[in-house]
Amino acid sequence: MFPECKRPVGNWLLDALPDADYNRLAGDLNPISFALGDVIYESGAQIDHVYFPTTLHVSLIYTMVNGVTAEMGLVGNEGVIGNRSFHGWRNHFRTALSFKARVKL
Repeated sequence: MFPECKRPVGNWLLDALPDADYNRLAGDLNPISFALGDVIYESGAQIDHVYFPTTLHVSLIYTMVNGVTAEMGLVGNEGVIGNRSFHGWRNHFRTALSFKARVKL
């Protein structure tokens, strides 16, 4: 059973926060749009912001030493991008690309 949504932000993490925690963050939350294929982070780039996707998916791409790339993860409205900064790490080790996917169930 899923907990009841406290607010319809669109990101499950933000929606599930207790009111006091959400209100503490609310002043720093700004909506931003990405186009298909926009690079959100380059591998090795400094992390200055975290993103809570609401209407898109972000593909996390890892580039190996020989230049071959592989998708290592996918984040949608259930997650957050840039969370390495929560742990004090200031650089992203993967490239993050945006894409939108519509799934009809």
